[in-house]
Amino acid sequence: MLLNVADKKGYEIVDAVCFICDCMEHGNTALFSQIAGQAGAKFVELIHQTFYAASKNKDDMNYDLVQSCVFGLGLIA
Repeated sequence: MLLNVADKKGYEIVDAVCFICDCMEHGNTALFSQIAGQAGAKFVELIHQTFYAASKNKDDMNYDLVQSCVFGLGLIA
């Protein structure tokens, strides 16, 4: 779901990010290790894309996505 976000709806991306965060938070150490390596870079990419879209049109700001990505980065940290 997060590999090609260009053709996805906002809620689909938020759901996928939340699923990844849940796996990192509630899964075992092996699952966390598998996910965390790529998730951090993807979360940062999604935050950048969201702010870039909002710079063109403030109605495109997806606060749920930013909050979920920041939470995921906190889990990784």
